[in-house]
Amino acid sequence: SFPRRRSSDLTDDEVEKSVLDHEIDAAQGEVDVMNKYEKLIDEPEDRQLFDALKSARNDYAKCFQQILNLSREGHREEARNLITKRLIPLRNALLRAAAAEVVWNKADADAGARRIMVALNWTSIGIVFCLAFSVGVVGIAHDIRQRLQIEQNLRQTEDRFRSMFEYASLGILVCGEGGRIVKANDAFCRMLGYSEEELLVKSWMDLTHPDDLDIALQNKKRLWSELKGCVDREVRYIHRSGTKIWSRVRVSLIPNEDGRPQYSVVQVEDIRERRRKDEALRESEERFRIMADGCPTLMWVTNSEGDLQFINRAYREFCGKDLRHLDGDRRQLLFHHEDEPDYTEAFQQAVGEQKPFRAEARIRRADGEWRWVASYAEPRFSVGGGFLGHVGLSPDITERKLAERALLKSEEKFRQLAENVREVFWMMNANGSEILYVSPAYEKIWGRSCESLYQNPMDWLNAIHLDDRERAYEGFQKQLQGEDVASEYRIWTLDGREKWIRDRAFPIRDQDGQLIRVAGVAEDITLRHLAEEAASKSAAQYQRLVSNIPDVTWTCDRKGRTLYVSPNCAKVFGWTPEQVCEDHGASWIHRIDPHDKDRVSAAFNALFELGIPYDEEFRFQRSDGQWVWARSRASSTYQENGNADHERVLCDGVISEITEQKRIDEELR
Repeated sequence: SFPRRRSSDLTDDEVEKSVLDHEIDAAQGEVDVMNKYEKLIDEPEDRQLFDALKSARNDYAKCFQQILNLSREGHREEARNLITKRLIPLRNALLRAAAAEVVWNKADADAGARRIMVALNWTSIGIVFCLAFSVGVVGIAHDIRQRLQIEQNLRQTEDRFRSMFEYASLGILVCGEGGRIVKANDAFCRMLGYSEEELLVKSWMDLTHPDDLDIALQNKKRLWSELKGCVDREVRYIHRSGTKIWSRVRVSLIPNEDGRPQYSVVQVEDIRERRRKDEALRESEERFRIMADGCPTLMWVTNSEGDLQFINRAYREFCGKDLRHLDGDRRQLLFHHEDEPDYTEAFQQAVGEQKPFRAEARIRRADGEWRWVASYAEPRFSVGGGFLGHVGLSPDITERKLAERALLKSEEKFRQLAENVREVFWMMNANGSEILYVSPAYEKIWGRSCESLYQNPMDWLNAIHLDDRERAYEGFQKQLQGEDVASEYRIWTLDGREKWIRDRAFPIRDQDGQLIRVAGVAEDITLRHLAEEAASKSAAQYQRLVSNIPDVTWTCDRKGRTLYVSPNCAKVFGWTPEQVCEDHGASWIHRIDPHDKDRVSAAFNALFELGIPYDEEFRFQRSDGQWVWARSRASSTYQENGNADHERVLCDGVISEITEQKRIDEELR
């Protein structure tokens, strides 16, 4: 370089020349890096290539220095001729030798090879330096420094690219037009289990699964023919172990100086984990779909806007359409116009507030019938807490609605009946601690308010006569045990009147036979009880009367069957009432003397058929075998409502034993 002086003493031309000298020295330093690279040589073939590179470099360096000297001495024309005839051919020879060395050592000494290529870039700059000195420095030195700066930026960019290439998490391949792999980063090597040396003797076709190769070749042909765009698809590679590696590849082209594609860059993403998750998700969705389609209830899933995303088989069969053919916003089915506003408002509110949804509505089935459904839906959220929509069930509740409506009608009828009859209808829970219902007749019979009974369920017991209270309470305990109980007891009303009550209770059980309620009917039987007492007294008087007269009273139907005979029959004829009434009371006719039987039977029938009073005398056999004379009389018949099928015609009569009277009459005659 030139001797240095103080910067204040230098002209502009000298300053430019000084800067240029510094750049030339740096260029020479880059070329000298090959001396350091020589230490990496470890094979004979590599030594031969490097010796050729070193020889070419020495020839180039000598010529380069010669031109520099000529330029500095002012022999510019000679320097220009030497550049054209000598320096440029030597540079080209050096580049060829360097290229052969780089290709050989690319796998093992990639860093050193890069340094060689950087140094060779300076050979071109060196030629420019020589030209600059040969034509003069002023006006060109500044441009040279700019060019040097551009070269430096390019080197830095290349270094960053190489770092990205080597340390990228994605696998990256550089392939030639024939598919041979020129470069592979560590991520791709790890992905397929090969070293880079092993990959450099393969093509990407060797690594592609046979089932994916045809499509991959078609995409490659299209990409290299169109010279634009890229290929983005999923493909299977074959791991060194033989296993399949699912990958997503993006292929783009790198053009040469002429714009023609020279290399293809392949970015490879290992998507095995993603596909495993996708497969697990598909299996989960398929299980859900099978489960949902097996559910007999309408099942549906909506998105965050409330639109349907899924409906099960029962839903599709109900509406007669699949999800793609639902009308409108595909939100729900066709609602009854009376139910739609409330249902829609409730659903939109649940979507907006991201809360559970509950509603009932009538919807039209595919056959046109309106059916009641009850919709129950819960919000669903993503792992991150984002609202995804609702999942719901809509069971058909038409039968339940009809049953409820029938029950309401039945309850209304029962209430109307219970509130307008004289009997008291009541119902309490299984343990007797609560009165569930008591009809208004309770206030008329007990003289106490229904409200008092609701407040105090045992208030009814306080009104019972002291003599009957213990017996009534025992019946109450039996009711709680699930027994059918009928009891009668007396009560005192608040105004001091005594009443007789007949109370009947029966258990109410659930489907499992468990007692759940006790219901009953209580009626005022005071008048009937008084009538029975009067009748009992009258019957007693009648019994005393018939027991003390010598005649026997009887009751028969039109077939001659004896239904009743007074007790003194045993005293008069020796036959007990039970014996006379056996065989439906028909045995008495066989005890009449055969000579009298037809006459007596004809007269008896005339009483029922013609209404002619019956009065006949006949011989009758006593229980001890003795024949006596008897007189039987009956003046009229009457009807009795005996059962629901027919009316019985009866007659009451008197039979007397007249044997002594007949003897006296015979003697008088």
